[in-house]
Amino acid sequence: MTSEERISTWLTALLESPGAEFPISLSLFHATAESSQRIVRSWRIDDEAATHVLAQLTAAIDQAGAADAEDLGVLQRYLLRASSKGKDIGSATLRYRPTEETFGPVDSEPPTERGLVAQAQRHSEFSIRTLVQTISGIMESQQRIIQSQEAMLQAFNQRQMQMFETMETLSTKKLEREIEVEERSQLLQIEADKAAQQGKDKHDFWMQAVEFLKDYGPPMLNYFTDGKVGKTLAATMQGKVADVAKLEEMLLERMTEADLAKIKEKAPREVFEQVEQAWRSYHARKAATSGGGAGASSPSNDNAGAVGERVLSFARALYASLVAESIDDLVPPLASGQEWGALPPRLQGQLASLCSAALRTSATIGDVDGATLAQGVWTAMGGVGIPMLIPLGQAIGTRRPWADLDPDIRLTLLKIVNAALAIAGWKPGAPSDGVASETSTSSGRETSSSADQASPPVESAVGK
Repeated sequence: MTSEERISTWLTALLESPGAEFPISLSLFHATAESSQRIVRSWRIDDEAATHVLAQLTAAIDQAGAADAEDLGVLQRYLLRASSKGKDIGSATLRYRPTEETFGPVDSEPPTERGLVAQAQRHSEFSIRTLVQTISGIMESQQRIIQSQEAMLQAFNQRQMQMFETMETLSTKKLEREIEVEERSQLLQIEADKAAQQGKDKHDFWMQAVEFLKDYGPPMLNYFTDGKVGKTLAATMQGKVADVAKLEEMLLERMTEADLAKIKEKAPREVFEQVEQAWRSYHARKAATSGGGAGASSPSNDNAGAVGERVLSFARALYASLVAESIDDLVPPLASGQEWGALPPRLQGQLASLCSAALRTSATIGDVDGATLAQGVWTAMGGVGIPMLIPLGQAIGTRRPWADLDPDIRLTLLKIVNAALAIAGWKPGAPSDGVASETSTSSGRETSSSADQASPPVESAVGK
């Protein structure tokens, strides 16, 4: 659509609109880039009779805009406004481009070398300023980023070092607590064992004292009541000579130098001399009996020595099996006092296989089931106490040879083997045979720690 057609369409619609009241003024304004307007020409339509010259009016408006655009030389924008009674009732925007023959600079001088140089300098200065400002902004931004990263890295390194120091401190404190707990548990176990042994000793002593009073209380009452109450000493002493000797032996065995000192302070001199003479005579007889018995030889002693050698051989084989295999899984349940029945089947089988290997290696014990013997070994280890097992466990962990073991460690292992064989129901075969155990002699008579069974002294087995 040409500009003339657009003007004709707009005027037709304007005149037909209800708000159009005559006279109507038409004005053509030149709209510049600075938003300023310059009036080019104005027209007036007085009444409806002038509408018959609408085509001529349209051509005049179009020619006026085109002529003004030709003078300016480039594409121009115009605004055609219609007003009635001082009020705008419509407007239309028109654009005109000069013809090709007249296109070009109008009223302009050709460029000179001086102007071109100045223009190039201005453009170069602006480009350099823009480049410098851009690079400066980039460098400042990068510098801020680097400083922020350096601060973050420094803070991270400090926190990392603090974390390492805290971890090291906590690890050291944890280790110290574990060592302290282990030491306390060992001391408590030792104190508990001592207290249990002292309680047992006191219980045994008072039970024997009660038996003594039960047997010899009636003669004492008979004596103090002039025969009115109780039995006579002669009647009571029948068949009690052995009990009196046993009680005397027990009292002399428990008596120490400190007890003699207390008796000397409180008892009469004659009584103290008799007690001291009896005590020294008893220990002299005991020393003489122990010394003479070492070289004595009898069938029962020979048999007991053979049994001890068999037990010692099995103890060596069992120690070799424990050293050859890893027993780390058995340590936690043993330290916690777990019973054999609550032990996992895997650990029961592991200990049974170790005992079976020791039985096959020594071949001196006879027909004993490995599983039954393993149960006896587990029960015996729980009975000796953790403080006694710690040196043995350290020797097994370091794989120390049997020949390099301390006597105390050998003694602990022999006690475990003795108790395990007893629990397993092992019987050597001869009536006088028995498991190896400690023996004690008193008044020329030897009494074994296992009931009615003679066995070689543990001290002799420890040294082998």
